[in-house]
Amino acid sequence: MTVADDAVTMNKEKMVEKTPADIERKRQLNKEKTAKKRKLAAENPIYQEIKRRELAEGKKSRSCNRKEDDFRNVDDIHTAVYYFEDDLRKVKPYYFEYKSFAKGRWLNRPLLEVFASEFRDRNEEYYRYAIERGLLTINDKPVTADTLIKTSDVIGHKIHRHEPPCTDEPIKIVHEEDDLLVINKPGGIPVHPAGRFRHNTVIHVLKKEHNIPKLYPANRLDLPT
Repeated sequence: MTVADDAVTMNKEKMVEKTPADIERKRQLNKEKTAKKRKLAAENPIYQEIKRRELAEGKKSRSCNRKEDDFRNVDDIHTAVYYFEDDLRKVKPYYFEYKSFAKGRWLNRPLLEVFASEFRDRNEEYYRYAIERGLLTINDKPVTADTLIKTSDVIGHKIHRHEPPCTDEPIKIVHEEDDLLVINKPGGIPVHPAGRFRHNTVIHVLKKEHNIPKLYPANRLDLPT
């Protein structure tokens, strides 16, 4: 049956009064289709990894149904949830959306090609899956793998973020003034967000634990200084 034939058949069905048996048959067919889709999704290795991580936290997998407010931005320090385990400071995994303006070298290139070549911490299969799930967007709109990036486009990437742990040694404040804060930074914790670290950094920990709205790293004194 062609797409056109199928459309005609659907229109005809609307004109015919359905019996209870017809309704039950339709319901059963939809149920079978849904089960088939879930089975195919469950066999996807990327889906399995997302499912494993979320179930480890006692959550039901629902990454495709997240509300926009569930994705954190740069000003959400207060939402960080720290906990301590095995002499390490850890951050409870969270949903986060990276956003970036299109760079010059990305222009007029397909979205999938750009991500597969520029961000190699994940493979092409993942990025293709993320596009299909709506986790990769341009200007907050769904895209396809072949969508070309244009000037002034804002690229979004929604992920379930798992930060590496760092030392649980406290960050001691040595001296404090209105515009100056001197600390003794423990080893094993980054100063500012970079790479895989965001909340598990000196800047974010101090903001969270001491309710300091703005902090800017100025300099550091090492042993040879």
